[in-house]
Amino acid sequence: MSKIFCTKCKKIHEKGQCKKEPTIVERDIADKKKRDRKRSQYKTYDEMTEEELKIQRFYNSKEWRSKRDEVMSRSNGLCVVCWKIGRIRNATSVHHIKKLREHFELRLDDNNLIALCRDCHELVESSCSSVEEVEALIETLKKEKEK
Repeated sequence: MSKIFCTKCKKIHEKGQCKKEPTIVERDIADKKKRDRKRSQYKTYDEMTEEELKIQRFYNSKEWRSKRDEVMSRSNGLCVVCWKIGRIRNATSVHHIKKLREHFELRLDDNNLIALCRDCHELVESSCSSVEEVEALIETLKKEKEK
């Protein structure tokens, strides 16, 4: 076999013989652990509570997909918060202002749904639980932008 210069240990040895390089088995184990971590973030249907199943069924329903498309087209596919503060960004999601878990009856209410980009969705999700709070957030962001 031919010898190579190893970039890992900076020595010359046969290919695949580096002590610092993980073996194929070690790489497979690491990859499996990584995949398992990703999978464990999500629950299977068997692991979900009845409430979680109800919400999941709703998000998989035709009525939600139809309403989501309606809300997106209402905002022309743009993030409402960004648009109101003078930026133009595509909306990536439709957000329930009042949490779906707490207000399931408002799941298809137009006044409770807003199209948002990823950044604004994270911001609104963490800081707003009513339409008034979203409007106050928009005003705050406008003032910050003007400075």
